[in-house]
Amino acid sequence: MLKFFTALALIISTHFTYALDQEVQCVSLSEKQVEKVVKLLDEYQSKNQIPVIDSFCEFCTDKYPKPIFVDSVESQSITSTRGPAAGITEHRITINGEIVDLAYLYINGKNLAHTVGCDTYGVSEFLD
Repeated sequence: MLKFFTALALIISTHFTYALDQEVQCVSLSEKQVEKVVKLLDEYQSKNQIPVIDSFCEFCTDKYPKPIFVDSVESQSITSTRGPAAGITEHRITINGEIVDLAYLYINGKNLAHTVGCDTYGVSEFLD
């Protein structure tokens, strides 16, 4: 019986670890990807009087996309100064002041991560 519970605990912890890894996919981006997203969203904002994109997380079992009114889009570059990542620069996107994960954002029904070439898993390229 102890072996059963040990095996069950191992399976659950492995699944939980995998699930945590799946949550953050396309927050840290290359400089080119950030430039492409900013340009795309700036153009989208200028063409739409009310620029709304969708947030949808299949993994999180969202039932419906959630609309996000795009008021501001900015890029951030953060350079680590300590530890093993010292000197490494991370590039991110903020929408309305919030850091976003492109894996869960859609513009005109198409996933932003796919659009800029950020690898994802468990994420549809298009909203159905």
